[in-house]
Amino acid sequence: MNVAFCSDLSHLGDWSWANALKDKIALSGTDSSLLRVTNALSGQDDFHVTIITNNKGGDNEVSEVHQEELNCLTESIELCIDKEIDIFVLVHDGSRMSKAIAQKAAKYRIPCVVWAHNTPNREFEKLYSKNKHVKRLICVSKIQSDRLRDRPIFDKTEVIYNPLPVEKYTNKDCIERVDGRVCYVGAIKKSKGLDKLINVWPDIKDEVPGSELLVIGSAALYDKNAELGPLNVGKKHFEERCLIPVLGDTRSKAESMDVKFMGLMSPTSIREVLHTSTVGVVNPSTNGSGENCSVSSLEIQATGTPVVGGRWKGLRETVKDKKTGLLVRSESQLKNAICKLLRSPNICNGMGSAGVEWVNKNFRTEKVIQDWRKMLIRVENGEPARPPEFSLSRSTLKNASREIIRLLRLHLFSRSEVFDQCLDTVRKYV
Repeated sequence: MNVAFCSDLSHLGDWSWANALKDKIALSGTDSSLLRVTNALSGQDDFHVTIITNNKGGDNEVSEVHQEELNCLTESIELCIDKEIDIFVLVHDGSRMSKAIAQKAAKYRIPCVVWAHNTPNREFEKLYSKNKHVKRLICVSKIQSDRLRDRPIFDKTEVIYNPLPVEKYTNKDCIERVDGRVCYVGAIKKSKGLDKLINVWPDIKDEVPGSELLVIGSAALYDKNAELGPLNVGKKHFEERCLIPVLGDTRSKAESMDVKFMGLMSPTSIREVLHTSTVGVVNPSTNGSGENCSVSSLEIQATGTPVVGGRWKGLRETVKDKKTGLLVRSESQLKNAICKLLRSPNICNGMGSAGVEWVNKNFRTEKVIQDWRKMLIRVENGEPARPPEFSLSRSTLKNASREIIRLLRLHLFSRSEVFDQCLDTVRKYV
């Protein structure tokens, strides 16, 4: 089977497959998942994998993935026709490019799978739903898929988690943990919740003397040309509003409060820091866009480190609350959770062991690649999608309402456009 993946990688700058596969360059969860999936899938029998990007990086001498570079990615469909591609996988980014490519796939009748790390908005939902050549919308968690239950696109959804090479995260060198060390992993922007952690940090310091905070990440992860503030980690307006009022306007002032900004780090370096940490923190927000399948939360757990994050969206699925970490709903709960773990080494050890087992069972690369393989074969064979079944254990009141709407549509109204128009009004209150 010839499969092509298409993604905008212009933000990666100067990169190479060798450094990416050796975990030597900083990557977002979306980009790391793309490279891991394409590389592992190319090693499967009867699969030939091509990646189409606008930045293919340096020479590829370490992966079996075939690379094609286009200045304009909207030309990828024509390239797929020339290369006799069987299935085209579009990494959805909500851009006009995604829209144009999906429309071209319909025009040229190329079977298309949309990989949605970020949930499509209403415009894209309708586009992908009505386009009969879009065969699947791949969600990266069941909770993400649940948010689409009341939409026609739900019938095309399947869930495949982001992969993690768990074996690389084992503490083979027996690195000792530093008492009181907290490590935040994530982009430095409002939607990732670092501001909430910084707000409570002085209180954590008061309750647990000797604690320190290492912050891994930078706004430059998504935008190499971003104008950073005086702390050189976040965009200027974010630093001025969310970091400087608490930490001061220089790194030396922040370090006087035992907060150290580590900047962008490769997965290899992140693992080393996490192995020395007592607690890991990932997106403690409980509003906004949230996480769908946080790779950072998987990395933390895979190193045997208990994770603290927001009880919101995909983190409720990637983290087992009270088993592999603690999920919180407020800044006060965030402070209490971190302080509790810093004072409780036995709890940390238990959660750490459970986290390694949890990630290995559900998110290891070998398992995820088999899910991709099976899904692509079903698409090639013309089989229908397999959306996740409704589950009360992961449901919210809003998602339960969406399931009721889905059942009404399925059994009474059967995709009626009038019903859809009525639902657009109802959704404002659901």
